Amino acid sequence: MRRLVMVDMGAKYSNFLYTYSGIISIGNYKIYLFRHKNQIFLYYTRKGTIMEDWNRNNPISEYVRKQRKASKMTQIELSDSTGVGLRFVRDLEQGKPSLMTNKVNHVLLFFGTTLKPQPIINETN
Repeated sequence: MRRLVMVDMGAKYSNFLYTYSGIISIGNYKIYLFRHKNQIFLYYTRKGTIMEDWNRNNPISEYVRKQRKASKMTQIELSDSTGVGLRFVRDLEQGKPSLMTNKVNHVLLFFGTTLKPQPIINETN
């Protein structure tokens, strides 16, 4: 959480007398309101990528999922074999739109491929 006004709400203040007042969502942010005596404190966090934006059927996700299943590996085994985290493998297979390309390449190299630039073919012309 990031502080907009005054006190840090870390663990060392957990016994401090704050009254939780609510959450406001504005765009890609959540704003938490806390009240203490006559003061109001605002804290904000950025929402992560919304699951609706993920595309489980993108070519890389499908390729990794099919190759892993063809190799009769679990996601845990793929994670251990490639040196990336289990969460990353799951996010990759579920089509998370923003992943680190070097980690994607670690997984793809395990299956003998890599990310590379490719010209866009204009299908309308």
